[in-house]
Amino acid sequence: MTKLSKFIITAIILLAASVSMEAADFKYNGINYNSISYNSCEVAPSEGQYVGNVFIPNTVVYKGHVMRVERIGTGAFYDCASLMSITLPNGIKSIGERAFYGCFSLASISIPESVELIEEGAFSYCFSLSKVKVPDGVTAIASETFSYCCNLSEIYLPRNIVSIGREAFDDCTSLREIYLPSSVNNISNMAFPWCMSLENIVVPEGSTSISAAAFYGCKSLSSIYLPESLRDIEAAAFTDCHNVKDIVVHALTPPELGDDAATVFSGTLYDTATLYVPSSSVESYRMAREWRNFKNIKGGAENMSGIENVTLPSSGDKGYVRIYDVQGNRINKLTHGVNIICYPDGTSRKIVID
Repeated sequence: MTKLSKFIITAIILLAASVSMEAADFKYNGINYNSISYNSCEVAPSEGQYVGNVFIPNTVVYKGHVMRVERIGTGAFYDCASLMSITLPNGIKSIGERAFYGCFSLASISIPESVELIEEGAFSYCFSLSKVKVPDGVTAIASETFSYCCNLSEIYLPRNIVSIGREAFDDCTSLREIYLPSSVNNISNMAFPWCMSLENIVVPEGSTSISAAAFYGCKSLSSIYLPESLRDIEAAAFTDCHNVKDIVVHALTPPELGDDAATVFSGTLYDTATLYVPSSSVESYRMAREWRNFKNIKGGAENMSGIENVTLPSSGDKGYVRIYDVQGNRINKLTHGVNIICYPDGTSRKIVID
């Protein structure tokens, strides 16, 4: 199925759902709302379209009493192609399924720290979205959350993220780097396919499996770092990643590659890439099914972390708000070794202090 046909089919399904949707409970300052409880409500889809710059307040008034705005409802801004910016209040707890689906002109969004749940496809097809910071309370990136956000180049994931859902970052063609916290233990099928600008990936320690086609078509990928905890890699996980130069595997026992082992890596990599493994396991990899096809297998993986040296910021660079060590643990100050600095705008920087 082509990408265009997939979009059209999804649009038809959502349109059909919206036709049968009941009218909103009330309107406040031009925005539709549905009641959740006596004291709370959610933003609801509009009969028309929200355009331009939209402001959602902390509270609204309905039938004479104040109600807290706690949720962006399912499809609330679906297909609002002319929505350019939105201000969400701190107090929002969840963003519903496909809430901002197809908001082609939405270039940035500040997701409040109060948000604990972002549902499936919430930001799919937000073509202009370039930076996102996911709040600390969110523990999973749901399926298709950022799929086809082709301008997304910077994203910050909190250290409590446990799983990356199916097609969560499908076709994020501008995403060059993503830091996966040590809390991540599940990378689902097709989590990052066609992220054609992604240059390297470090799968965190604790992850035991990489699902099918997880990084399919990441054509700029040059280095892959796999953890000691890894036990298996499913079919086509790194297919069509022809430019990989280094594959670093920390697992002492060669991970299983499943029934479709020959599809896990692009066939050309067996000749062109260098496979680095623990020094004590070189012979195990040279004898293991499919792994033995790599012509250049070397020891020394235990000395390779996947975090490169970078320049320390100048004394005037005070913008960071969080510091993590290489294991993803939050620390209070810069320390010797590798530090990962996460800024409020979602960008991050790796720093090595001697």
